[in-house]
Order: sequence, then C-alpha cells, then structure tokens
Amino acid sequence: MSQVLAKAVKGVPIRGMLLGAPGAGKGTQAQKIKNNFDVLSISSGDLLRRHIQNKSEVGLVAKKYVERGERYVHVPSGRIYNLTYNPPKTPGLDDITNEPLVHRPDDNADSLKTRLQKYHSATMPLLEYYDKKGVLKVFSGDSSDIIYPQIHSMLSDIFN
Repeated sequence: MSQVLAKAVKGVPIRGMLLGAPGAGKGTQAQKIKNNFDVLSISSGDLLRRHIQNKSEVGLVAKKYVERGERYVHVPSGRIYNLTYNPPKTPGLDDITNEPLVHRPDDNADSLKTRLQKYHSATMPLLEYYDKKGVLKVFSGDSSDIIYPQIHSMLSDIFN
C-alpha cells in the first residue's frame, strides 16, 4: 500500500507518495509528516480497510488479499502493529482501545518472501519512472527514528 501526501506551498500544490515494502512503516512516517507539516494524508490501506468494514464490493475482494498478510491490525481503526519495531504495549491488544488485534493468518517466511517479490515487481517500474523524472527521493534506515529526520529535513527545505 502507499500513503499519498499533499499540501499547497505558495499556492502551488505539492504531492508526494510514500512507497515501501509491507510493514516498512509508511503509515508511521505519514503520521509524523502530517503532525509536523499539516499536510493531507490519504492511506490506500485505510481506504481498503473502510471498504472491508462496510462490506462493499471492493471490500469483499480486498479482504481476501488482506487476510494473506503478516501484521497485527486493529480492524476498526486500521492501526497496524509490528512486533519488531512497533509492538503493542500489551501483546495482542490495541494501545488505545484495548480491543483484540487481528493477526494475519499467513505469518510465515514463505508468505513474506512471496509478498516481497510481488511488491518489488509491482513497485520497481514506478520507482524507475520517478527516478527518470528526477523526483524520486530515497530514505533508508533500520527504524523510523533514523528515517524520519531525513524526511523532515527534506520537507523543511520544501515547505519553509
């Protein structure tokens, strides 16, 4: 999934997209950006979860794919937890509501490998396109605390 961010700077709309492998922390970064720069944030994952919750036609199809993943999710809010870098305070429970989290059923190495292969095959052409346009910015690190300062610095230059 991706996060789309938008804001007008001096009347000129600025749009950006966060791309990353499943569980990479796109939602975490988008929330930090939204809080620090007052931008609009649209999560494709949140939109799909809303469709799933409303049992729309799109939601029924999306549910089949969501159930194949590996994260712990609080379905009503869409909050996502990862045991490695964003674990819930109480195992198995949402941090805010204390409601049970849903564990995706195919949490295993083979499934992760398949999802990462699909992610790379679908995303690489997009990254190459934006790179050729000269608008691709790549940030890397082992945690959101390492990555976010890089993002913050770039956005500060743009928005200030």
